[in-house]
Amino acid sequence: MKPGDVLFYKGASLIARIIAAVTRSSYTHVALAVGDGQIIEADRFIKTRIRTLQPDEQYDVYEFEGITDETREKLVTAALTLVDYPYDYRQIVRNFIRLVFKRNASFIEAQNAVICSDIIDVPAYIAGVKRNNVRPVGDCTPAELLEVYQLRPRTDRGLFR
Repeated sequence: MKPGDVLFYKGASLIARIIAAVTRSSYTHVALAVGDGQIIEADRFIKTRIRTLQPDEQYDVYEFEGITDETREKLVTAALTLVDYPYDYRQIVRNFIRLVFKRNASFIEAQNAVICSDIIDVPAYIAGVKRNNVRPVGDCTPAELLEVYQLRPRTDRGLFR
């Protein structure tokens, strides 16, 4: 695994099962590898943080296709600016309305708050990672990241090299 890789989690909690049902995906959470066995993530009830991966964690590792080491560095640097942002519960409501009721809920707005997929989407956009324009920047679910970006599974799961 390298800094700039994306970790996709398949949660088992009640909230994760609801997310999986609404998004029609087994992926319910994402984080970004930042190096030295650490990730940056936004998770409910906590501010965006950097934490150490635990050996027993279950996740799939994806990498952005065709990005340079310089782009990886820009991606991680941009993600690190989001540390300490609060969790964006309003975006969860917007996503729910969009996915379940097929309605635009952009009137529900929060500033300076993020959800887990923002930790990938916004920094990737800032770093210049090629993006398929299927969703507005900062407005997608973990599963939609696989549609928005050219991501491929990594075959090596080892901690950072």
